[in-house]
Amino acid sequence: MKVKVLQTINKNLKFNKLKKIKHLIYFLFFLHTTYAQQNFDLNNFKVIINPDALLLGTFSEEINRFYAVDKENQIDNYKKQEKSIVNYIQFFTKNNYKLDTELKQTENGNFELYQTKLAQRLNTSYYDETGNIKVEALDSEPKLYSFLLGVYYRYGEKLPDEYYKIRLTNSGKSKNILPVLRSLNCNKLVYKATDTYPKIVEVYFKASPEMEKYFDYLKNEKSQLEFERMDFIETSKTKKEKKEILKSLQLILN
Repeated sequence: MKVKVLQTINKNLKFNKLKKIKHLIYFLFFLHTTYAQQNFDLNNFKVIINPDALLLGTFSEEINRFYAVDKENQIDNYKKQEKSIVNYIQFFTKNNYKLDTELKQTENGNFELYQTKLAQRLNTSYYDETGNIKVEALDSEPKLYSFLLGVYYRYGEKLPDEYYKIRLTNSGKSKNILPVLRSLNCNKLVYKATDTYPKIVEVYFKASPEMEKYFDYLKNEKSQLEFERMDFIETSKTKKEKKEILKSLQLILN
């Protein structure tokens, strides 16, 4: 009798064990399928560049769009350490709009880029009379991502662990960067702004995989601009500050 009971118990144990293993295999398969599906979706996410929005993202907009540029025919102003971005925008304009640009260099070595037809169309389509960008004109995901890419290209910095920083000084973009990030479902961010002049705004955020795919689109151009500006040179003080900022971001955003 005892032998039969033990055999029955063993059978039940084996059955339950097999059942658990079966459930575990199914669960792991479900996880793998879900993960593969997410990767598949991301791999199929297409980077679609909207030329207008990318250019808008790079514009300096000192105070506002029309404060420091000629509204009728000027694309933008650039510092002498930004020759690589000037070269890229000239190429980009020729490639996407089939338009030639005129480049002028000032006495202090800075650059001014001109293209009447393009300047007038962008200024009337995307800016109000006061020179502030009409955020509602960025009415699609490709436009929002392209705008953010332009901002990152000229004013951004990649930090470790998928964190990014955008720093704007006396820029009209200070009003737009948060609405754009939130429109792209970026809720993990920290916003800092000074109350005094110059008005400095810093936004720290954790980029989504889609954002990173867009940022990678200008990876080489970004590296060239950083090299030109010598952004890679850091003092022990800036390294320490960056380390402290990263610690704070991990506490706040994770």
